[in-house]
Amino acid sequence: MNQSNQNLSDKDWENIIHSWEQSGKSQEYYCKENNITMGCFAYRRSKLRKANKKPSKQERQSKFMAVNLVSKSPESHLEQKVKQTIDIQLPEGMLIKMPLHFKKSLVAFILEKMGA
Repeated sequence: MNQSNQNLSDKDWENIIHSWEQSGKSQEYYCKENNITMGCFAYRRSKLRKANKKPSKQERQSKFMAVNLVSKSPESHLEQKVKQTIDIQLPEGMLIKMPLHFKKSLVAFILEKMGA
């Protein structure tokens, strides 16, 4: 191969790289034997690998998932639960509102830390 190996087509480079893979020789030895610069060989090999790379499973899958919400009432069960609160009025006038579904132990802990 001569010094004009940079002007070869992608198909020519595919054949060259395939030939190198089949040869079992090191890239350096193959390039010297075929009068190819190592830089050009490495660049073309990298370029072809990127062009032939299949997208990963994650890249093929959608990044979004379709979700269908079904509600038996105008407000979902979760919305109803969130709207239900416990209101605790402290002597200093502070009002504490907590969702009804809070654990009793957490409510007790908060009140204890507040000195109530």
